[in-house]
Formats: sequence, structure tokens, C-alpha cells
Amino acid sequence: MAEAGPIDPDERVLALQRKAEDKGRQVLIDNNATVRRYFNSASALLKQGRQYHQDGKLEEAFLLFFRFACFFLERLPKHKDYNTPAMAAERKRLKQECMDVLEKSGMLKEELRKRYSAEHDAWANAQAEAARAAAPAAARDADDEHAPPHPAAGGDGPNPNPNPNPNRNR
Repeated sequence: MAEAGPIDPDERVLALQRKAEDKGRQVLIDNNATVRRYFNSASALLKQGRQYHQDGKLEEAFLLFFRFACFFLERLPKHKDYNTPAMAAERKRLKQECMDVLEKSGMLKEELRKRYSAEHDAWANAQAEAARAAAPAAARDADDEHAPPHPAAGGDGPNPNPNPNPNRNR
């Protein structure tokens, strides 16, 4: 049975996106908590996402950026104090950040798709090489099964000992 290969690159990106969306949607908004607390949490997501991106941890950066976008666009507006004038400046700042993050997420998504495609191609090439390497060995084994037995292995054929009387040399 053939070994199952890695997930299709597009499926991997889609799975990562779904994971980020699910995490962003899991946040429940409690109107008893201040909206500022949620704005601070959103800012912390951004900060950590930027650090991951800077460190080359593209999957983690993508996850946090997408979580931030889902949280900011879908969850945070449900807070009772979200639209208050006191939060206007913070709301405006995070809205701009969200636009930037969505653009950056799109670029990360393409980078990840390329990385996953390269990994998938490398895996497929390794599988093909292994199959090519195994084919001659399998053919040799098949040839050995049909070849006459070697005389030294106890099969029919000339005696490997040219002396007809082995006790005579003693």
C-alpha cells in the first residue's frame, strides 16, 4: 500500500485559515469588561503577529493576523461600548491596522502556498526517486527467482570442487 502524501498545498492554507477564523470567533464578548480591555487584546495579537512575521514564523503570523481580523471585524463591534465617542480614535487606528493586516495576510497566504507547494513537490520527487530505486531491485529479485540455482548453492551443475576424491589430498 502506498504511503499517503502530505496534504495538498491549497488545502493546507485553507485549513490554516479555518483554524484562525475559528480561534477568532471563539472569543466571547462580555459587556461587563471594558471595551478598552478588548482593544488592548487586539493590539497584543497584532504585536505578537508582527514579531512572528519578523522571525520568519509565517504560519504563526498568519494565524494571529487572521485571528485579529476576525476578532476586530466580527466580535468586537458587539460590545456595547464599541461605538462610543471615547473609543473613536482607537477604533479608527485599529480599523486601519485591520486593513493593513488583511493585505499582509493575503501576501502571507501566497508565501505559505508557495512553501507548501515546494514541500509537496519535494515529497513527490522523493517518492518517485524511491520508486525508481526500488524498481531495479524488484526486477533483480524477480530475475533471481527465475534463474537456475547456482551450483555452489547446492543446485545441479558442475561440482565446484575439481578434485573428484576429496580424501585423496590428505
